Amino acid sequence: MTRISNTDQIFRLLRSKLEQAGGLKGKPAQTGQINQPHLPVSRSAVRLKRTKAIALEGRVGTDELGRHLIAGLLMEVFGGKVENEAAFQDIVDQVWVILNADTSSRNLVRAALAELVEGD
Repeated sequence: MTRISNTDQIFRLLRSKLEQAGGLKGKPAQTGQINQPHLPVSRSAVRLKRTKAIALEGRVGTDELGRHLIAGLLMEVFGGKVENEAAFQDIVDQVWVILNADTSSRNLVRAALAELVEGD
């Protein structure tokens, strides 16, 4: 049986929140289907490695690491071209505020970050 990581759980939570907000409803995103990650695995892996490296440096707080993780997960849905767009960064910030406001979601993000740093 495949183990579902905390990162996978966050991705499912993000998708659920977006659907509840009316942003998804199973429609294709502009850059690809919402059900299928848009980024190649190698690009997602690079993003996760960057998040891990930033975390290991210890100079960035949990909030910034959480935003970085959320951005990586959302890029899988919307595509890598949106990464530097101001609107995308606003979405990342809004999602972070929503997740951080809920204790269970906040703990899930922290667990995912810890899993990312500890795992190899």
